[in-house]
Amino acid sequence: MAIGKDTPLSVAVVEDDAKFASDLVGWIKEVYPTARVDRFTTKREAVAAVQTQRYDVVTIDLELENRNDSDGMAVIRACQRRGGSGVSTALFIVSGSPDPQRWRSYAKALDVVDYFAKDPDLRHLKSLFIESFKELVISLMSHRSNLEMPSNLLDAAQWKGRKLNLCESERRLLAALLEKRDNPDPTLTWEDAYKAVKTGRSRDNVRKIAAELRKAFLEVDPDLARFPHYPIVNQYGQGYAWKEPPTGDGK
Repeated sequence: MAIGKDTPLSVAVVEDDAKFASDLVGWIKEVYPTARVDRFTTKREAVAAVQTQRYDVVTIDLELENRNDSDGMAVIRACQRRGGSGVSTALFIVSGSPDPQRWRSYAKALDVVDYFAKDPDLRHLKSLFIESFKELVISLMSHRSNLEMPSNLLDAAQWKGRKLNLCESERRLLAALLEKRDNPDPTLTWEDAYKAVKTGRSRDNVRKIAAELRKAFLEVDPDLARFPHYPIVNQYGQGYAWKEPPTGDGK
């Protein structure tokens, strides 16, 4: 699923305990009532789902039908292999694994946002989970964009729901810019731009592609004329960077 500014938060709950899964869904809806939440009870269902669609957040029980943590790990790996631009899937582990301390130490290495041990005191667990989930939602929403960039090359990119008419080089340059978007330094250097467009190692060539890319945005959103060079911003002779218009929506 492409992540756009007006797209509801999408969440997958991977949990084979029906009662606890219902609790998790309720907590998520309490934080973000409009979220779309899908539930999966087996490794096979969950892996198939995350391989075919983008979720903003996935909560994972490490022990599913086979009662070993390899089931949950398979889901984590499937999320991490999911390609495409945009914000990566944020992962939570909510598990009754008998060795929670080990998994807490692994969480950072696995790019997992947080680890929660299933606690008989659900009020305490709910408080911890909701606090972490709220912070995550705020972060995710701050990175939402008017741009929808599908991972499937056959699907068109859209700006504010309107199709962008892009040639292959323009699309490649845009995808490369988006990959850098959340880095501390979002600059796409000339060298990286050459690799992305694959149509000649010259700055003039990249400049022409960037200019045409800007025109494509202006064609579907004339208001962008009030923000010269956005959302493709010159980086002082170093290259280009993706940057939303100053108001975040171009209006």
